Parts: sequence; structure tokens; C-alpha cells
Amino acid sequence: MVKAALAAISPADILLQPIFNPVGGYASYVVPAAFVLILQQMLLIGAAMLTGAALAQATGGAFASVLGRGIAHLIIYLPALALYFIVLPRFYGFSTLGQPLQLFAIASVFVLATSFMGQAVGAWFKRPETPTLIFLGTSLPQFFLAGFSWPREAIPKPVLAAGYVFPSDLAIDGMVRIDQLGATLWEVAHDWGGLWILAIIYFTLAVISAALVKQARTHHRARHPPGCGGRRRIFSLASWTCAVGRRRRAHNRSPRCARGRRPARGHQGPQGRPRPCR
Repeated sequence: MVKAALAAISPADILLQPIFNPVGGYASYVVPAAFVLILQQMLLIGAAMLTGAALAQATGGAFASVLGRGIAHLIIYLPALALYFIVLPRFYGFSTLGQPLQLFAIASVFVLATSFMGQAVGAWFKRPETPTLIFLGTSLPQFFLAGFSWPREAIPKPVLAAGYVFPSDLAIDGMVRIDQLGATLWEVAHDWGGLWILAIIYFTLAVISAALVKQARTHHRARHPPGCGGRRRIFSLASWTCAVGRRRRAHNRSPRCARGRRPARGHQGPQGRPRPCR
């Protein structure tokens, strides 16, 4: 009755149409932000898992190896970026008002920052499965810190500051504004500049980590050369037995030991047995 009365009084009909959410659902509001987080977590875990094996096989300098892996990750991620930000939004009917070149400009910096972060952290892991256990648990807190599923005003400021450690916090805001709201790259210059700062910081940390890990492995190989037990000298019962047996064989072959050996039966002198060789 109230709506009918308001419609009779109003001189014109009002038609409400969301500009940046044509579907009018919660999925078109949250899913684009989730796409950015999914891409980050996959690359972060993958880069951290493969860094240890890459450093063990790398022969060049730390600067070239870290930069080369970052560029390789960017090239590999180009089809994924096109799928998540060009194909899937149009398939689900989301708003796509941004220009692909500007979207690629901010997405490329996001991928490089994530790759360098994974390399900087993954250099210190001894087991390749450890990054999965650590970074997978941070996915849900990062999603809430993005401000889409939970208002940022209700989150403490220290917690929000801790969220800037991950590139997804800046990338979600910038890439969603460009892709869904039609913003230009200069209108999200704050997010774009923040991603560049993170990329430079994590690149420096990745180079330092790679250099330190290589130096530590070189010193370890110099101090522990290949021994009796294999490539690494393992002080176990088997290696100790091998070393004792080798020393005994070398001692038995010495001339002093040969002179002091027991003579054959029937040829012993009257003065008794000679002292056996030990």
C-alpha cells in the first residue's frame, strides 16, 4: 500500500539500475577480488616451492637468476591473467569497463612482486611442501583484509598495515577498479606505485637470500667433502665402521706390522710368541 501511494504521488517512475553491478548479486561483487587472491596464492606457493631446487642447480649470479625466474613466471601467467580478467568476467556477466592494456600494466607488476616475494621466502625453506602449509592458511585472512567481504573500517589499523605485506592487498583494489569500474591507471596510481615498491623490495630480498644460500652451501661443501658414506660425510655407525676398517687394513700393510706378525705354527722359537699386530 505504501509503495502504491508513493507511486501515485511521484510524477515520474524511478528505475534503479546498478551501474557497476549489472547482475545485482553478491558474486559479481566478491568474485573479481577472489580471482586476484587465487592468482597470488598459486604463484606465491609455486615460486616458493621451486626456489630451493632452482638455487641448487643455478650456475649464474643471484641477480640474473632471480630476475630470470620472475620474467618466466610473468610469461607463464599471461594466459591465466587473460582467463581470469577477460574471459571469465564476460562469461559470468560481470562489469568489464576497463581497458586491457591498463589492466595488464598493473597486473604485470603484481605478478612480479608476487614472484619475487615467493623467491625471497622460498630460499630459506628446507622442505618444498612447507610453503603450501604456511601460505595456504593466510588466504582467508587476506580475503577479509581486502575489504570486500568485511568492511575495512571494522578492522584494526595494525592489522590493515600487516596486510600490505602481500601484493594482493593493493592489487585487488587497483585491478577491480580498472576492470569493473572503468578507472584509468592514473586514478589507481597509489596502488600501482605501491606494487612497484613491493616488487623492488622483494626483488632485493630475493637476490640477498639467493646469494646467502649459495654462499652457505659452498662453505658446507668445502668443509664436508664427499667421504666414505656418500656425497655428505654422515657420522653414523656404518661410516665409523668403514673408517676403522680402512685404518686397520692400512696398518696391516705397513712394514712394521709385517715384522711383528706371528710366525707360522711349528716355527716358533723357545722365547714364546711374538707380539701380535693390532
